[in-house]
Amino acid sequence: ANSLSRAHRDGAYMMFIDHNLVGDDFFTYLFPEMFDTSDTTNFPGFIGSNHAGPNTRGPLKEDWTKACPLDWTAEERDEKCISLQEAIYGTKLLKRLEQIKEDIDPNYMFDCYGCIGNNRIKSVDEDEEKTDDSSSASSMLVTCCSYLIY
Repeated sequence: ANSLSRAHRDGAYMMFIDHNLVGDDFFTYLFPEMFDTSDTTNFPGFIGSNHAGPNTRGPLKEDWTKACPLDWTAEERDEKCISLQEAIYGTKLLKRLEQIKEDIDPNYMFDCYGCIGNNRIKSVDEDEEKTDDSSSASSMLVTCCSYLIY
């Protein structure tokens, strides 16, 4: 098992498709020929992560035969379209990677924009808030020292 989607493991070549050309025809006719779309709870990953841009999403969550409209706001696209991460890894692999991320990094130390698990919401309990003062102080110390060295 690894973090590559089935498309990356089984693919013979990579094809670049301009966002303007990825319309409903792609998701209606080509996509179901290339990927198994019969399980509507398991979107198949198909996008190369190093070729995805900020506007890249999968199709609509409610209808995989319809492309995510580029003229929607980012909020609308996030709500109504298959996420970039799910379009890259697929539903099952993304859930597996998110669980690995949660197990290995439960304190959110290695979060970055667009990374696996970056959409998690950290729940802070009262005990953590009380003990957090020392980490804030050490964080300030590191920041101050960094400025002095710079």
